[in-house]
Amino acid sequence: MGFSENLAVPSKFSLIFMAAKKNDKEDSSKIAKILGIKKPPDVHLHSREYDDLRSLVR
Repeated sequence: MGFSENLAVPSKFSLIFMAAKKNDKEDSSKIAKILGIKKPPDVHLHSREYDDLRSLVR
């Protein structure tokens, strides 16, 4: 089976984030539909090197 990982900002999934009915079954169904139709909004992750430099400044 081919699986892929997706990381997305929950607030960008307005269909789920703003839904009145919130439960795992409903949310997972909506996520599956979104993944089947289009690519979800991406999350920008800083490199490890960037995070290390940032921690020195704090």
